[in-house]
Amino acid sequence: MLSLRYFLSVLKYRKISQLTREQMLELQHKSWLKLLKFVSKKSPYYSEIIKKINLPLNEIKPEHFPILTQKDIDMHFDQIVTNPQIKLKELITHAETHTPEELYLNRYHILKTSGTTGTPHYFLSETKEVIDSIAPSVARSSRAKRPKEKKRICMLGLPNSYCSSNQNLNVTNQLWIAKRFVDYQLIPMDQPIEQVIETLNNLKPHVISGYAKLLLILADAKRAGKLKISPDSLESGGEPLLHTDRKYLKEVFNCKINNHYGSTEGYSMGVCRDEEDSMELFEDHIIFEISKNKVYITNLHNFTMPLIRFQMNDVLVPISNYTPSPFLRVECGVGRPEGISYFTTLKNDQITVQPIEMDPLMPEGVKTFTLLGEKANHVNCNIFIDEKYLSQTESIKSKTETILKDFFDKKGLNNILIEVKVEKDYKINPFSLKTQLWKKPTLDT
Repeated sequence: MLSLRYFLSVLKYRKISQLTREQMLELQHKSWLKLLKFVSKKSPYYSEIIKKINLPLNEIKPEHFPILTQKDIDMHFDQIVTNPQIKLKELITHAETHTPEELYLNRYHILKTSGTTGTPHYFLSETKEVIDSIAPSVARSSRAKRPKEKKRICMLGLPNSYCSSNQNLNVTNQLWIAKRFVDYQLIPMDQPIEQVIETLNNLKPHVISGYAKLLLILADAKRAGKLKISPDSLESGGEPLLHTDRKYLKEVFNCKINNHYGSTEGYSMGVCRDEEDSMELFEDHIIFEISKNKVYITNLHNFTMPLIRFQMNDVLVPISNYTPSPFLRVECGVGRPEGISYFTTLKNDQITVQPIEMDPLMPEGVKTFTLLGEKANHVNCNIFIDEKYLSQTESIKSKTETILKDFFDKKGLNNILIEVKVEKDYKINPFSLKTQLWKKPTLDT
């Protein structure tokens, strides 16, 4: 039955992509009413809010609800969930004493945030909800021609992790329809990179999935002649894939590159396909409310732990000069909260800066970059140079300094001290496998 659900979900999401925007929004509204009726009966937290709204259910919209923050979830977890047997303290104990494959209450998959921006937090989904949540990405990514043999997909990650990508893998490997056509494998990244390269050379995967900087490590190995594989596609998600990252990966691997927008709270939320320069939001199963420095999401597929108007500090920039067909599109560089900082002009005005704004400006030869603000109005830019351009290192460094100075000057921040350094180590966090695009400056000293 789960395999049939997976097949039908993928088929459904492919068909929805062919609808008009009006037809898609009608489906979205039906899904919203279904969720609303369910939580009004099953979730004490939302039931109380709905009573206070005091409108007929078919007239209530997500914006009638208060914003749901992570602090709210921590305070009201046991009342938000729709099964009274679920208790946060017991869930945490289960997570600490069992493997991710062992279901909580023999029913629920535990998801845990990486904690890169603070304290890790827990979320829950049933198997059918996990299937429904990953189906949009499966249905809407750019697909290479199916190989005659089983399609080999390798995910770069950590074993025994409660991250959403690992749980996706655990669920997919239970489905006979997936196992019939696909061989999914986790490649542990807590081992020496030489072993990772050897494993990939032996497996020769058709698809590799992982965080952006993990894919860059593989690209470096291929550029050096150590990695000898030619995948059909690379799937990046979980952290921003910069324009510079994508360009470097494309040149090295010469394959399709799909940039996925996802989160523990919303699972599959959007995709920028290989042939595109903007990102499609999956509005048929996530309702997005986009504000200047935040986005509020209503998850339409999770009935175990409903999230209505959940606040994420991502920055989405809508594309205005296109006709939605049927989904809203945003710029590919999703600004995560750790990728935003604030600077003060000489007139004491506060200016918001995102590294993704600088990304398209980087000179030829820069494969990626990170920024470090050691103190207020002082920026260190660490650039990573493509091996092909090492002979031009000083020139690239000088061009980067000029570009950044012009960038900050145009924002009225000509008081910024900029230093550019050439680095080789991406400084990947061993616990989350992510890098921090921007480390915020400390207070003035």
